[in-house]
Amino acid sequence: MNTHAALRFFAALSAPAWLAGSGSGCSPTVEVASLRPPPPPAASGAIAPPLSSSARATAPAPSEKALGAILATHGIPLVPSAAPEFSVLRYDLAPGAEPGAAHRAGTVFVALADDKGRDTVTEWDLATRTAVNRSTLALGELVDNLRLLRRGATIHVMAWNLNGSLYHAQLGAGLQVVRAEKLGSVSISGPDALAADDSLAVVLANGVPDDTGRVGDPSGLFAVAYDASGRRLARRMLQAAVGDEDEPSFGMHGNLAVVNGHAYVVLRDEDRGLRILQLSRDLRTEREAKLSVAGKQATVQSLDAVDGGLRLALMDEPDVLAISLDLSRVTRQPRSGDAPPMLPEPAPPFPGDAPCGTPLHLGSELVALCLCGGWQCLTWAPAP
Repeated sequence: MNTHAALRFFAALSAPAWLAGSGSGCSPTVEVASLRPPPPPAASGAIAPPLSSSARATAPAPSEKALGAILATHGIPLVPSAAPEFSVLRYDLAPGAEPGAAHRAGTVFVALADDKGRDTVTEWDLATRTAVNRSTLALGELVDNLRLLRRGATIHVMAWNLNGSLYHAQLGAGLQVVRAEKLGSVSISGPDALAADDSLAVVLANGVPDDTGRVGDPSGLFAVAYDASGRRLARRMLQAAVGDEDEPSFGMHGNLAVVNGHAYVVLRDEDRGLRILQLSRDLRTEREAKLSVAGKQATVQSLDAVDGGLRLALMDEPDVLAISLDLSRVTRQPRSGDAPPMLPEPAPPFPGDAPCGTPLHLGSELVALCLCGGWQCLTWAPAP
């Protein structure tokens, strides 16, 4: 990426600056944790809590005598942390089972990257504060950033280092690893998006789409598709960089949706306008349409499947674009109001003063990853 593009990217970030990482280029291998007790979390970065020999994990005693009343009944310390603020990149969570007979308060999946290169995905039971299942991704290098996406019984994991390696892993029932592989290298802007339905999963990223990451390989915006069994269906360069200039869609995020076995990708053209592609399972272009936007350089906020169609939200735009799945109709709708239906409301802020990531709804609770008493914790509280 050229210097001007790097400056543009960092100027656009609202979160603390992302740290670029470098990888060893090793081929990934994956193992499922045996649920034996790991070493106690005495050193910074050790995975906690330890797992019991009965194949269930219980939360460890906090490093301080009290983490507050909420943590005593509604919190699980995960790893010690000396960081002054919550890391938005090294942890992620996704909803698990809804509250019911099997899990009274429901379950949550947590992805965690530690300083020892152990990237784990754990399903936590909130009522018992125990780990139902856990898998360890042995990618062969320290990976700083993790993202989770759950679709039915399938968990998709996107793992990457900025200006470094990019991986995709697919986990099935019981967090058994179906497939994990290196997709290539990703630029300083990070991957654009990960989206899936029950039959198709797609990773969209800016970088070099090659397992080896050879110097001199062409870079640009590329997509990789997988079927429900984890088999790779296709890989395609959607926009290539030209010389020292980045492709027009460089730095976009959230510009991907997967619906009914089709992928939808929003691209920025050379004239800074937007267009949307409908792609087949093997990433061939089936349809495309230009999108009329008011701004000179529109920035995608989100692309979501809503009410049998697509909703495209843009930064600094008062309306959202409602797009039919065959791309034949594009209409503007206000962001708020009673009709027509709008995009789902974001979760409210997590209660309390602790720094937290974005919460999710699970039953009547808000669940979030927070900093608490020198630990990164999984915490929950009644939704307002």
